[in-house]
Amino acid sequence: MSDPFPLKPIAALSIEIKDGTHGTHQRVEQGVPLLSAKNIEENGTLRCDETDEQVSESEYKIITAGFTPRNNDLLLTVVGTLGRRALFYGERVCFQRSVAFIRPNQEIVRPRYLFHAMADQPFQKQLFRRCNITAQAGLYLGELGQVVVPVPPFTEQDKVCSILDSFDSTIEKTEALIAKYQLIKAGLMQSFFMSPDATARWTPMTLNDLFENIIDYRGKTPAKTVSGIPLITAKNVRVGYIDPEPREFIAESDYSTWMTRGIPRKGDILFTTEAPLGNVAEIPTKEKLAFAQRVIILQSKSIYIPSFVKHLLMSPLVQDSFQRNASGSTALGIKQSTFRRVTILATEDRDEQQAIADKLDSIDAFLRIELLSLEKLKKIKIGLMVELFSGAGA
Repeated sequence: MSDPFPLKPIAALSIEIKDGTHGTHQRVEQGVPLLSAKNIEENGTLRCDETDEQVSESEYKIITAGFTPRNNDLLLTVVGTLGRRALFYGERVCFQRSVAFIRPNQEIVRPRYLFHAMADQPFQKQLFRRCNITAQAGLYLGELGQVVVPVPPFTEQDKVCSILDSFDSTIEKTEALIAKYQLIKAGLMQSFFMSPDATARWTPMTLNDLFENIIDYRGKTPAKTVSGIPLITAKNVRVGYIDPEPREFIAESDYSTWMTRGIPRKGDILFTTEAPLGNVAEIPTKEKLAFAQRVIILQSKSIYIPSFVKHLLMSPLVQDSFQRNASGSTALGIKQSTFRRVTILATEDRDEQQAIADKLDSIDAFLRIELLSLEKLKKIKIGLMVELFSGAGA
């Protein structure tokens, strides 16, 4: 077994550790982008667009007079959202104090290696242990300098970078594929549910007109067991599908006494009324399921195909209606009486319903496969990083 890599503090690996401006600067319409922690993405990229605030050329010079970030500096979020990092590639921008800059000593550590090491869980945990939590989390630069990372010889650093860069490339391609099909789906939803043709031909009605029965299992939670009948709550209802995680159960003997408000059936639609509001899924199985906590079960009238109804409820106009009709201070929710009165447009043509449902279901099936693949890749990467940064897998 390989010896563990030696641990060294960030201060010993860096030429400089700085942060962005602490001052107040006048914004202008055309100038140099003034970025903050929100511009650093979870995947390790720096995102800039036309919505970013900008400062004048003279203000930019003031901000960068003491320190100007340069190519291969590391960016790290240190206020609010802690621990997001990115490699800087010399963009002409400046930063607020929520972003710290680490200039690696390249005689000791590769910038790319440090970029990967900063995403490792031990590094992230150290940040949170050292942060100062008041109104929002913050990390002093002195504390950042004491955070340690494993630092092997350059040959091992290069191996780690090669492996993780390859893994990241696969993740990025999967994410790009997901984004592409999400965009296609959004266009189809717009075409199916918001086009002038649909608006002109479809029948205005309320959601109450769409369903023959609404079964409400909100309220108290039944006693849980380690096995038995799967218990589905709002935590399991995602956007378009039921996630088995977290896995919870009620006893078989409790099923009939708990499910007294109505028994769900395959094809029924699940709707989350709060936290989160508006997630929709179709029950895909005839097996027994129990329900509780912020979930209502919608049984469509026979003229409406369940999968069509599912997509209708997920359409932008209907989702917007849920948000407009929601109430609550800590978490937005919708009352069943209000839900019933939400107005929609729907077609009674079952051939048209089926065509819409088939098209959207096919895209959803593809997206589900890719999303599961992405989730698996990210879990594998976490385990891989444990091995790589311990020296066992490099």
